[in-house]
Amino acid sequence: MVQSQKALEVEQNPCSDRTIVFARKHGVKALPVKDLPQFFKASKACREKGGDTLLEQININEYNRDFKSSKFMSGWTSTYGMCVTAIIFYFFVGLITVEK
Repeated sequence: MVQSQKALEVEQNPCSDRTIVFARKHGVKALPVKDLPQFFKASKACREKGGDTLLEQININEYNRDFKSSKFMSGWTSTYGMCVTAIIFYFFVGLITVEK
């Protein structure tokens, strides 16, 4: 190998890892399960290199995405929960107010 042909070992920024870029664009929950260990390893290396703000921004975007996708007290689960709570409340009110 000639001097000019030496392979340059360029240190890649861990914050530009493909899993971090994907998580920033689509969210951490969109990452495939097989890529999660690589994401955690890359995010740890990114934190060590000073990429705290990038990872915090990913977390904030994830919270905002979850907030927009969830609707407060909508859907069958919360409706069912409210009905069960009301039934239990009236049951105990009936137990207290019943005359013997």
